Amino acid sequence: MLDRLNAAPLRPREALLLRGKPVGSVEVGLFEQLIGVLPADFPLWRMKAAWNLDGDDTDLATLADTLRAQGLCGPWRQEFLAVRDARGQRLGRIERGTARVLGLPTQAVHLIGRTQAGDIWVQQRAHTKAEDPGLWDTLVGGLVADGETALEALARETKEEAGLALAELGPLHRGPSLQVRCPTRDASGRGWRDEQLDALIATVPERLQPVNRDGEVAAFALLCPTELRHWLLAGRFTADATALLGLTIFPERSLCHRLT
Repeated sequence: MLDRLNAAPLRPREALLLRGKPVGSVEVGLFEQLIGVLPADFPLWRMKAAWNLDGDDTDLATLADTLRAQGLCGPWRQEFLAVRDARGQRLGRIERGTARVLGLPTQAVHLIGRTQAGDIWVQQRAHTKAEDPGLWDTLVGGLVADGETALEALARETKEEAGLALAELGPLHRGPSLQVRCPTRDASGRGWRDEQLDALIATVPERLQPVNRDGEVAAFALLCPTELRHWLLAGRFTADATALLGLTIFPERSLCHRLT
């Protein structure tokens, strides 16, 4: 399953620039579909092996709305992600449903929750989720939204997904970080995921149990390491969780090799 996290694009892609600065990529031929649909004066033009949008947040919103109208984006959430250049400078914001079709770099944060006894809390993704429905995941996980720090995003997701406040948990410790680059099914397979995965580890006190608040979690389970190992090897977890939990709980090469 782990090979899903690093794979070549299914088809050639071209660089996407915002005001002359590289911010992402699009599949060859995608923007040609939009030329007759976008406003005549829309500031998007073809360059050598690249497309440049010489616009602002209003133009990014127009592009997002057009992609949605043409069925060329992922799930629409009315949530916004920052558009950043290669140095991480924020240049604008756009609806998160367009991030993968535009190949925009994103950041996701995960919380790996353990008990004092060494058991691990995990969640089952709701069966209505667009991505990996019904598979098991880390205790908490989500994207960092525009205007948030990674820690703020983790606090928000922990409250929404598990009904817990970070202040109630033990001290946070840095877990594994991974860079994911792989095709996605967005826009009929035209998406590209360029995402930084960062995990933090905390102890969940015995008196606390996670309770979902946002409808995106079907169930929680508390697994001992042996059970977790069996579930990982059986392919019951998402690729992200398989990598993060495997590297955190079972860093030995033998298990990591069997999970690839």
